[in-house]
Amino acid sequence: MVCLVFAAGYGLVAASPVFGLALVAVGVAHLGGGAQWTLSTMGLQLAVPDALRGRVLAADFALVSLSLSISFPGFGALAGWLGPTPALLVAVATSAAWGIAYLFLTRRVRTAEASPVP
Repeated sequence: MVCLVFAAGYGLVAASPVFGLALVAVGVAHLGGGAQWTLSTMGLQLAVPDALRGRVLAADFALVSLSLSISFPGFGALAGWLGPTPALLVAVATSAAWGIAYLFLTRRVRTAEASPVP
């Protein structure tokens, strides 16, 4: 569920009436995002054979970098067009959708890890 903390944190940013609360919400969001990245990296390490692990983790980092390099200017342009709060709500909805997709797509790996080892 930590994958949804990022979206929830930025949802609180959009609703924050004061700057201090927005700062706390950004901190919470990035704690969730960091925890998610740690857990997904651990899942890759567990699921990928040793001989391929470095290549897969490098590809993971490259895809994260690519998605950031596309989304930052994209949402910046969206903020210029719609305004900051509506653009932030689009980002929140996008993050939540990806978080739900991640939970659905990784349920098998998470279930296998939760099972006791014989």
